[in-house]
Amino acid sequence: MKIDLEGAVNEIVEEITYQAKSRAFRAANELRNSALTVLRGKRSGRVYKRPFSKSKYTASAPGEPPAMRTGNLRMSWRPQSASERIGKTVTIKTSNYY
Repeated sequence: MKIDLEGAVNEIVEEITYQAKSRAFRAANELRNSALTVLRGKRSGRVYKRPFSKSKYTASAPGEPPAMRTGNLRMSWRPQSASERIGKTVTIKTSNYY
């Protein structure tokens, strides 16, 4: 009876790699969702007039999360995971630059 040890090891390594990528992406997505939850809601700071408009903007008070003006930055967040020598790095990336 001959055992294909190399093939079995490669199969296990592929399964572990797949699971690590899957879990890292889910962690990145959870990070994005948690950030959106913290930044949600109305603010109670100073009220400003928006430039070139009649509408008003409420800034955040000290101790509150930052207020949202347009929402373009938050809507552009994309979860991303990257491999490192040991383990994975989970981040939120955006293509918008300020």
